[in-house]
Amino acid sequence: MTADLNAREAAGGVFARSRRSAMPSAAIQAIPAAHAGARMAAPPPLASEGAEPIADAGSDETDSVAALRAGDEQAFVELVERLYRPLLGVAMIYLPSREIAEEVAQTWIAVLQGIAGFQERSSLRSWIFGILTNKAKTRGRRERRMLPLSMLVRAEASDEEAAVDPRRFAGRDEPWPGHWKTPPASWGSEAEQIVLAHETQELVASIIETLPPVQRVVVTLRDIEGWASSDVARQLEITPGNERVLLHRARTRIRAVLEEYIRDANDV
Repeated sequence: MTADLNAREAAGGVFARSRRSAMPSAAIQAIPAAHAGARMAAPPPLASEGAEPIADAGSDETDSVAALRAGDEQAFVELVERLYRPLLGVAMIYLPSREIAEEVAQTWIAVLQGIAGFQERSSLRSWIFGILTNKAKTRGRRERRMLPLSMLVRAEASDEEAAVDPRRFAGRDEPWPGHWKTPPASWGSEAEQIVLAHETQELVASIIETLPPVQRVVVTLRDIEGWASSDVARQLEITPGNERVLLHRARTRIRAVLEEYIRDANDV
């Protein structure tokens, strides 16, 4: 609770100073403090692979744009808390270090300066991510260490490491080849309570942090931010097929760790 309050207070301070001036350097430096307390909710690890998240309601986004244009500090604070982590994840795809990505992820200056001219031809979310992507690509070229996104996608999507341990499936010479030999263990009657527990959510967040960069962004946008598959593919400029493969690999890694964690919890 204290961390959340600190995040809100820091973001509010940034907003107030930006309204009084042309966003001085002191205000810029204060922005990361607003991110430090933002909580990451755990993605729904049991969601169907084919499930399509519900898109953001258009009326909600219209209200957010109007609030930002009217100088609503609370709307700005909520925007920072909601979008900073996925923005940082996208920046890290293009940049050589987290430190540089954190600098680039501070798109709030451009958001506050440009919201009056935002023409709403795209969603507010897409507009902000577009600003971030352009900044990240420009900084990546300046650092001369930016890997083409297509190369990262190919590497992660074609990773020869099996998403699930092949030993859990029957071999060619066994009955029912290719079927489960060691199926996923039952999570028990209290599985929902375990998954929703704060400790489990922290575990999921830590797993996501260890994922390869593009997988991390895809699962964050899909399962935490609730983006539609088509929106993720378009924003990251990848094919729908690659988006599905990356999401499947990310979810499978998360499930594997959760399966072991919940099995241990049920054994206690």
